[in-house]
Amino acid sequence: MADAGAPPRPVAAAAGPALLAPLQLLRVMLGVVLASQLWDNVSHDNFSADGFRRLAEGFAERNTAPAAWDDLMRALADHGALLGPLQAVGEAAIVACLLTGVAVAPAAFAFAGLLAALTLSELGIYWPWELPP
Repeated sequence: MADAGAPPRPVAAAAGPALLAPLQLLRVMLGVVLASQLWDNVSHDNFSADGFRRLAEGFAERNTAPAAWDDLMRALADHGALLGPLQAVGEAAIVACLLTGVAVAPAAFAFAGLLAALTLSELGIYWPWELPP
């Protein structure tokens, strides 16, 4: 029986090292995936004002996302000079957090948000389950 006066153990400690090792590997792998995508975006100049506008408008023209999402992307494309570098810094911060293990939960939520936005932006463009039979 646990001591009534003892503070509760964190969930990670209660799970034990058998659960932590795969989660740490997953965290690092996701950090590497985002780092490679970040490098690809830098090499394609997608974080400059013109590159950000080109990317956002290209998604808005070709995808099958809801019209409201396309309108939002076009509005964001107009502010590419600010949002392009801001996205680069944000993605680099997420990579740093995932690879070093610092602030993992906020970084994981931010990464999930990026993936959700990317999935919605690319509806009907690149996803294999949307290919015609």
